[in-house]
Amino acid sequence: MNGYASKICVIFGLFFGVFFSFFEAHPRPVLPGWDNFFSVYYESAYLDRARTGAGLLVPKFGVSDPKSGVQIYFTSRVGVDSRTFLEQSDQIYNDNFLFLGAGVDQVSWIPGVRFSLQVGNSIDLNPKINLGGFDVRTGWMSYHEKEWIRQGLRTEIYSEALYIRRYRNIFGSLHARNFWPVLPAGHSRYEGFEFGPSLQFVVSGDSAGFDYNRFFEAQAGVRAQLHTPLAIALHLLGVRGTRLDPKSPIDRYSDFRVLITGYYEL
Repeated sequence: MNGYASKICVIFGLFFGVFFSFFEAHPRPVLPGWDNFFSVYYESAYLDRARTGAGLLVPKFGVSDPKSGVQIYFTSRVGVDSRTFLEQSDQIYNDNFLFLGAGVDQVSWIPGVRFSLQVGNSIDLNPKINLGGFDVRTGWMSYHEKEWIRQGLRTEIYSEALYIRRYRNIFGSLHARNFWPVLPAGHSRYEGFEFGPSLQFVVSGDSAGFDYNRFFEAQAGVRAQLHTPLAIALHLLGVRGTRLDPKSPIDRYSDFRVLITGYYEL
């Protein structure tokens, strides 16, 4: 793991070096009417059923046009988990990869919907995996929310449908999250702290027919969320799930998960 970890550090060092050089050289928009932007999404989770911790990091930097809703950027994605690295067996609990590429997104055609095309190269971070090479990620993602009670219960709907060449597969999922911030603090929900119970439902499927991509889950627990320039959320969830593939050796399952997400945009 040390060798791969050092490679990740070197690659991301170069990535952020290019980013800061770009912003230092171009503190103002490169094109008239366009804005520079930089964002980082981070996610880490502990899954009790698999006894593994998994993480995902996605930085982006580029330019965006507020009028047309077009974003053009360079991006990277790195995903790792602990057990695939630590164990010598052939069992892979999560893909371990690095994606480097460029993308173009459209965010204004439909409110709350992002259409995305990313082209680049996928690199395997574990010798047990042989999926690297030219890669394409394309599809759409959507996010909508509805507040039912003022400063109270709200429903968040997230969906996605993506073709990923690395897997030769189309993935689709729908997340319905219900959150009641019983302990809000701050000027608003976008500038303060929230804590409360959460009830979530997730349904997922794919075109290749893998049972671990075809499931339904009900998730209940609590969420603590801090809104600053860096948005951080902690989820503690009990999970009951079922595989939707009738041929799956796993019918129903239970799990306990700890999920941390973070997002920053400049």
